[in-house]
Amino acid sequence: MQVEVNIKATDIIKSCLYLVPQSKLSWGISFLFVSVMAYKADLVSKAEHSVGISFVSTIIACFIFILGFMTLFVFASILQTLIISRTKNGFLCRHNFEIANEGLIETTEVNKTLVKWEGITKLLKTKRYIYVYAGVGYHILPKRDFETDEQFNAFYDALNEGYRNRVI
Repeated sequence: MQVEVNIKATDIIKSCLYLVPQSKLSWGISFLFVSVMAYKADLVSKAEHSVGISFVSTIIACFIFILGFMTLFVFASILQTLIISRTKNGFLCRHNFEIANEGLIETTEVNKTLVKWEGITKLLKTKRYIYVYAGVGYHILPKRDFETDEQFNAFYDALNEGYRNRVI
């Protein structure tokens, strides 16, 4: 079973907007950053002999800072991905994905890659995309490039079967 998809910059942007906020690592880094900042702010307020920041206002400030930091993190991820993802390096172009006995084969104008079933760490299907996580990255398969919803679902089901039956 195979499909040819055309990865566009909008796919990268939509994927980052969807996936980065779901990342536990992103939230962990945000929480750590805001915790350090709140701790330092508390030390400064105590050093100035002020009344200090109340518990409620600290929670609200932390929440605002976490949302702000996550927003910056999402946009930094989008920018980084767009900078390294160009047509000439085989990312923003046509990709042929084929499900084989060994795993998922990806072919572009500049490369051919086999991701063995054991190398796939996660599969995710949304309304618009199939994401195949392998190593530190992921493959994007837009639904628009499948001829029908049934083909989209069948491709995901075939991927999922290979993923579930892998030997780790």
